[in-house]
Amino acid sequence: MDWRVLSEIIKLVGKPQLHDIDLKYLELKTYLVDVSLLREHEEIIPEHVEFVKKLILSYRAIKYPILVDARTLTVLDGHHRLYVVKELGLKYIPVFFVDYTKSYVDVTSFRKEYRVTKVLVIRRAISRKKFPPRTSRHVLIGAQVPASLVPLTALKRAYTNTLPILHIGNYSEYAINGT
Repeated sequence: MDWRVLSEIIKLVGKPQLHDIDLKYLELKTYLVDVSLLREHEEIIPEHVEFVKKLILSYRAIKYPILVDARTLTVLDGHHRLYVVKELGLKYIPVFFVDYTKSYVDVTSFRKEYRVTKVLVIRRAISRKKFPPRTSRHVLIGAQVPASLVPLTALKRAYTNTLPILHIGNYSEYAINGT
C-alpha cells in the first residue's frame, strides 16, 4: 500500500468522507454503480463519445466495466463510456473497483506537458478541475478488467433496494451500501 497516496486522500476528502466499506468486498470485482456517485478527472473527446455510443448501442450492452478507485469513487478509465451512459439516461454503469493506493495500479501520462500522479488524479477528481482528454493512462499490473457485457436494460431502472452499489452477479439481491 502506498501510504503517501492514502494520506493525501485522507487530507483531501477527510477520513469520515471515505466510503465506509471493507475494500475486500469490492476490490478487483465488478459492480453496478449509480452514475451520480462517480468522480471524473478527465474531459472527453466529443468525436470519441459518438464512436463509443455507436459501439454500446450496437451491442445493446456495456462490454467492459469502467475502472474506479474504491475509496474515492474516482473514475480512472472509462470517461467516454460514463458520458455515453449519462447521455442515454441510464442510472447505473458497470464498475471494476481497484484500491488506488496499491502498487498493482500504475498511472503515467499520455501527454508530455503533464506530470500525472495518483495524488494529482484524486485532486483533479475532487476539485472537479479535470485534466484534458487522454492525459492519464492507468495500467493494472498482474490484474485484468474482465468483460462484463451488461445489457443496457439492466442499467436503466432503479432497483427495489435502491442501494447505489449493486453486485454484478445478481443485480437485485447482492448489494453493498456505498454511502
